[in-house]
Amino acid sequence: MREEEFSRKKSKGQRLFSQGVVILVCLILAAQAVFFVKYLVENGSPVPSPEPKVEPPSVEVKELESGGSTGTPDTPARTDHKPGHKKEEYRNGPDSAELKIKPHDGWSWDRVELNSADSAALDALPGIGPYYARQIIAYRERIGFYADISQLMDIRGFDSTRLSRLAGRIYIDPASLRHIDFYTMSTDSLASHPYIGPYAAKGIDRLRRTVTRENFTMQTIIDSRILTPAQARRLALYF
Repeated sequence: MREEEFSRKKSKGQRLFSQGVVILVCLILAAQAVFFVKYLVENGSPVPSPEPKVEPPSVEVKELESGGSTGTPDTPARTDHKPGHKKEEYRNGPDSAELKIKPHDGWSWDRVELNSADSAALDALPGIGPYYARQIIAYRERIGFYADISQLMDIRGFDSTRLSRLAGRIYIDPASLRHIDFYTMSTDSLASHPYIGPYAAKGIDRLRRTVTRENFTMQTIIDSRILTPAQARRLALYF
């Protein structure tokens, strides 16, 4: 009797436990469904906006199609109208000789001016790159400015082949040329100039102590044999 009663209680407890598990699973699934629906409501795909209406051609476009007064980049037109006068139309078409653009003093817009170009402009030149762009600027600072394009040959590794590739791509603005006052320049600055050097700097310093500014000329320096002929030819560009 006791075993049967215990068995009945055990079976009843198992049924209650099973029912509780089922109820718990149903609650979990219901909660998940609620969260899922809420997520869809809050993060659902936006409602597509209506397509924009296509506006009819404006009056200006209609005038253009009918040969009106509005011009385009390909066929610019201009209409001069005064009271009592007929409208006259000017177009720059293939057969027209009007409104031609003249070249800018023969210079191409893609040319690079040596005395004002930055490293980015020099880097873009054929055969230059970042290394020679830095070298060109550094040498320009040492000599003061470029007075002749052939001075690029003074840069180590810069040969005639590389210079020929720059033909038509570089130039020197005459406004960038100026005289350097070697009469008042410090001895250290004279010595650091590539065309002078330490030895010639001392000779120039002695010479300018004995002559006036008017007599301090390139010919006086050459006659004093302070510079070699090669140094004198290069330095004459700045004197």
